[in-house]
Amino acid sequence: MLPSKNKAHLEASDQAISSIASNSSPKYSRKRIMGSEQEYGILVKCRFYERAREGMCSHYGNDGCWGLKDGDRSFQRNGGFLYVDCGHPEYASPETSNPLDAVLYDKAGELLVQRKVRGNEVRLFKNNRDSQGNSFASHESYSLSRANLILADFDSIINTTLPFFISRIIFAGSGFINQRGKYEISQRAGVTKNEISGRATDSRGIFNTKDDPLMNGNKYARLHVINGDANRSEPALFLKFGTMGLVLDLFEDKKLKPFGVIDGLDAFHRISCDLSFSERYGVRFQGEMTAIEIQRVYQEAAEAAYRGRDEMTDDILNRWKFVLDSLQGNPMSLDR
Repeated sequence: MLPSKNKAHLEASDQAISSIASNSSPKYSRKRIMGSEQEYGILVKCRFYERAREGMCSHYGNDGCWGLKDGDRSFQRNGGFLYVDCGHPEYASPETSNPLDAVLYDKAGELLVQRKVRGNEVRLFKNNRDSQGNSFASHESYSLSRANLILADFDSIINTTLPFFISRIIFAGSGFINQRGKYEISQRAGVTKNEISGRATDSRGIFNTKDDPLMNGNKYARLHVINGDANRSEPALFLKFGTMGLVLDLFEDKKLKPFGVIDGLDAFHRISCDLSFSERYGVRFQGEMTAIEIQRVYQEAAEAAYRGRDEMTDDILNRWKFVLDSLQGNPMSLDR
């Protein structure tokens, strides 16, 4: 179960999906904007794809949308954005101020896109890979203080986040069976070709250097995260947003010494295939560590720095430790 909050937006009515009440929200004191973008896999059962595409787009201007449209794009009443991108229906969540709201709006997006394609002989899939090996996006965005980026060596944000990114898939990966018939933890790891890159559709990097703040660029930067999997699991989503927020807190507050994984790209690919969570990876100044041990560096630093800060932070810390302990002791205890 996630922290208690009005879940009206997940009910059946269109109005409920379009707006989220903010009653009884658990306290989250750190100011940081976060949100998500999801391209959905699509299977068109009718013969002509264009007919289905036109049907999808025709719904965007109806039933709960403002009059802000740009071709096939339109804002929703909840602040989200629906459009067709590279042949995929895509939902961008509105800006949120805490991990729980980021989860709620992401899940509301699932229902919105289902409603928009209803009656068009279309099936949608919230995943990142198709049977031909093509990959499509599940992106996250997080605001960062521009001043902290200016004062810090740019390598420090990369070194702070890259080991976290490659190891978080042990709880945030969605899993899939690859073309060799083998199970992998992450759908995105295998299609990531670089450690660092500014590209999002080809030559993808674990760390994306795109800096398009979409806000006051003198005060804020936007960390554009493209290495993550699409999640249906609400607890996995909550941990993904919550732990990432804490890692950025550690960076901005200078509470974590940067460290790097030796050959991070290779480690990313290997962690995705390591179902035992026992393989060890070279870490600068730390010798060798498992993916769980890499995560514990972050979890323990966040525990020491932020325990007792607020209700939601404590919940994230509790879940983070519980998941890592369970993966180390009895992974199957997390099956439900």
